[in-house]
Amino acid sequence: MATPRFAHSKVVSRAVAAALVLSCSVNAIAAPTLKAMQTGSTHLQLGTAPYDLMLAASESRVDARAVNMVSADLNIDGFADLISGYAQAGGGFITVHRGNKEAYTPTSSAAFANLKLGIFPPGFVSESQITNLPVAPELLVAGDFNGDGDPDLVFAKHGDDAIYFMPGSRAGFGVAQKMALNGTVDAIAAGEIDLPNASLDLAVAVSAESGASLKVYRDGITNKPLDYPVPAVVTQLAIGNLDDSLMGDVAILAGGKVSILHGYDQREGVPAFSRLEALEVGAAIQSLALGNFIWEREGKTELALLQADGTLAIAARGALNTTPFSVAEVREKRRAKIAAKSTAMKSWQPGNGGAWAIKESNAGVVSKAMAVRGAKLLRANLAGQSSDDLIVVDSLTQTLKLLTVEGAQRKSYSVSASSSPIAALAIPTSSFVLPSLIVLGDGAAAPSVLPSVPKAIFSVNKVADTNDGACNADCSLREAIVAANLAAGADSITVPAGTYTLTIANAGGLNEDNSAQGDLDINSPLTITGAGVASTIIQGGTTNANGIDKVLAFSPFCTPFNMSLSDVTVRFGRNSQLATNPDFSYTGGGIDVCNGGAGTFAMSNVLVD
Repeated sequence: MATPRFAHSKVVSRAVAAALVLSCSVNAIAAPTLKAMQTGSTHLQLGTAPYDLMLAASESRVDARAVNMVSADLNIDGFADLISGYAQAGGGFITVHRGNKEAYTPTSSAAFANLKLGIFPPGFVSESQITNLPVAPELLVAGDFNGDGDPDLVFAKHGDDAIYFMPGSRAGFGVAQKMALNGTVDAIAAGEIDLPNASLDLAVAVSAESGASLKVYRDGITNKPLDYPVPAVVTQLAIGNLDDSLMGDVAILAGGKVSILHGYDQREGVPAFSRLEALEVGAAIQSLALGNFIWEREGKTELALLQADGTLAIAARGALNTTPFSVAEVREKRRAKIAAKSTAMKSWQPGNGGAWAIKESNAGVVSKAMAVRGAKLLRANLAGQSSDDLIVVDSLTQTLKLLTVEGAQRKSYSVSASSSPIAALAIPTSSFVLPSLIVLGDGAAAPSVLPSVPKAIFSVNKVADTNDGACNADCSLREAIVAANLAAGADSITVPAGTYTLTIANAGGLNEDNSAQGDLDINSPLTITGAGVASTIIQGGTTNANGIDKVLAFSPFCTPFNMSLSDVTVRFGRNSQLATNPDFSYTGGGIDVCNGGAGTFAMSNVLVD
């Protein structure tokens, strides 16, 4: 199988996006493809990766029909696995494609050489595992539902009178256990509801002769669920934090209207008031998604709402303050957070936090016909920005619309598919790039994967600590980081074997946060990849006693970025900055991270000494 090449260059101005085809079997119907997309986006960069993942040839599933898709780290190895669900005569089955460790921590010199060329290992291993199911998994969620530390699956056929719990382990799945319902299942969702606990909670919407209700399984899937009546048949559920408390809440879409079942602290007893809040957010709603779609100071979760006329609206509670934080404010917030001894566990109260209202409206995102025929909204963060992106899955026109914020505007890009998309995910498939877009089509044998690519790839070629302002044929690690900080979009730096010692000390002992001197400051979305912990060493000095500063500072201004570090040793950091300094230069010795909002930081195969 050929190693895929992602589109790349020092500056990618218009990435061309095509599909990665995951074939289900040699005898099954063909997998769909995503047709090429041209984008001039300064943030959203998608590339190509033409390779196949296949089942064993003996596993022919000609009658298979794709119905759903989820992702989880099933074997707890730190790499996302892909679970696709299919219907077939007499039941269904799932396929599992394991995450490829080589896509996160390459082990060969050839793989490291390829990284410099923008050639990345595939995100999933080529062979998949098949597990037969008693019913088609049209409704499918993954998570640790029994508190044993291993992800499980819960699935159901829409309109059936039972859900199924399939316990997971690192070796695979156990026998599916049928759990009868006193009605038919309409929707399911998994997440933390009320107070966090060892088991992921499950919300199941049920219809019966007595009416519609929501069943909440807390503290373990085998416990008796709590029942809450809802006003109409539920079409969608989503779980997140939707008020000022720390408890998890459930967003409910039923009869075209949205309501919230607010979480509560069980130690305080059941509240005397109703926890179900009906929202007044305008026209009939067809689909919803939770996320931080409008950046604002308090980090509130917003509701993205697809209305029946095809308008995309963003609703939020209370007033939104979108004024950016100053550096002084960020540092004061960080100081207050460090000083805090505890956090009050307040519960939601009716009227608290302000009323929900539409804060943004985007007309004509999709057609009215498409909106009423089942278009789906999905949260994503494909662009690596502080605000989330949105994906609109349009099965009618076989299109996915990607909506991302650029400047002060929400821009839309389209990806067309050769079959109607029924499910989509945006998940990491490599430590070198932003999350990839994975799409499952109706009647498809397998998903299609559209990987992101770094905007620029910088290759370090000298161990000396220099800073001439350019990463060219003569490029130090410091120069590569300075160049990446200045470049737009998400970038990648490859650091070959060698010992990289910081020698440019802070002038007058004073800290600065732009990597010009002292520690190496990362101020943009960035992936740094070495050749292995025994081969690539980044150090603040030559001993513990003579280090000039901490070694690495990821987002010292606490701006939310997606950043990662892999296959390096970090050592001999020596931080002599005073705790009384107005900034936070005194925090961290080897690695200091101050991310925020939607930003992420990941380390893989890193030794901090």
